[in-house]
Amino acid sequence: MTISDETVRLSTGREVDLPFRCEADVAGALFSADWDALRRVVPDALTPVRLGPRSGGVVVAGLSYSQAGDFEPYDELAVVVPVARHAVAGVPRLDGGVGGYVVALPVSTEASCHLGREVWGFPKTVADVEVRREGVGGDGADRGDRRDRRDRRDRRAEWHVDVHEDGERALSLTVRETRRHSRDVTLDAYTRKDDQLWRTPVEMVGPAGFGFGLGRVELDVGAGPLAADVRRLGVHRPVGRFTGRLRAHLAVGEPAAETDGHV
Repeated sequence: MTISDETVRLSTGREVDLPFRCEADVAGALFSADWDALRRVVPDALTPVRLGPRSGGVVVAGLSYSQAGDFEPYDELAVVVPVARHAVAGVPRLDGGVGGYVVALPVSTEASCHLGREVWGFPKTVADVEVRREGVGGDGADRGDRRDRRDRRDRRAEWHVDVHEDGERALSLTVRETRRHSRDVTLDAYTRKDDQLWRTPVEMVGPAGFGFGLGRVELDVGAGPLAADVRRLGVHRPVGRFTGRLRAHLAVGEPAAETDGHV
C-alpha cells in the first residue's frame, strides 16, 4: 500500500511528516466483553466483532515506543474494541474493513498527546504510563535495554503495564511473553475527530506472536477516568495474549461515512 507524503503543523507549532513512522515493543491481551456494553460505546457505523452470541472483544495493550518520528520515546496504554466496517443485520462481516475503535489512549508525554489528538483524533490523555519486561526471577529490563530485550526469547518472561492518573493507580496489566513470528498487516484505526468518524490505515510489520488460552494474563482495574472507560465496556476473561516488536506507518487518515457498510 502506498501512502502519499505530507506535512501537518500542530497547535504547538511543531511540524510532523506523514506517514508517521514509529517502532515499539507491544504487549497486550484480548478480553471478552459484554456485547450490549460495546454496542453502546462503538459508533453505529461500526459493528463490534463477536466472540460469542452475547460477547465481543476488547484489546488492552501497552506500547513502549523507542522511535516515534522525531519525538522523544514514550509509553502508551491502548484500549481498543475490534470492529468491522461491514455488517448484515447486525452481524459483522470480516471480509473487509476490519480494524479497531479506540476508546482510551493514555500516554506518558504531552508532545505525543498533542500529536495523537490533533492529527488522528485519538483520545489521548497524559498519564504516568510504564511498560517494562521482566524475567521470571524479576531481572527487569530497563528502557535503555531495548535491543537486548528484543533479542531475548525467554518465553517465561512477562510484560508489565502500569498506569497512574493523578497519583492514583488506574490499571495494571501483566502478560506472559509469546513466541514471535514475522507479521505484516494493515488495519484501520477508528476515532472521533471534529465530530465525525475518522479512519486511519495503520501498516504494521515485525516479529509478533499471539497465544490462545495458555499463558498468564492479569488485568487489575483501579480508579479514575481510564478505569471507568474499561469498566463501562463490560470486560470479562482473557481470550488470548500477544507480544512483539512492531514498526508502523500512519497516514493522516480521512473521514469515514457514518452510514455505509450496514445492510
